[in-house]
Amino acid sequence: MYAIEFETKIENGCVTIPTQYREIYQSQAKVVILIEDVAKKVAQEKNYSAFFNELRHRHISVSEKININQLMNEMNDGFC
Repeated sequence: MYAIEFETKIENGCVTIPTQYREIYQSQAKVVILIEDVAKKVAQEKNYSAFFNELRHRHISVSEKININQLMNEMNDGFC
């Protein structure tokens, strides 16, 4: 077994393998997906506005009217 590495977007549950790896298109593979954990990183820094800015950057709609601190405190109360 050998490994290849590339970055891609997961769209509708599908991962597109770059054409440079077309020799493996019909192969059986073990897949490991590494995703940057933005929520954990931001929570550690207690920088909640950065979390929502990152969501906006990823094209996830977040209303400007959200009280970020209140929302994060409510979320933390549920998880702690």
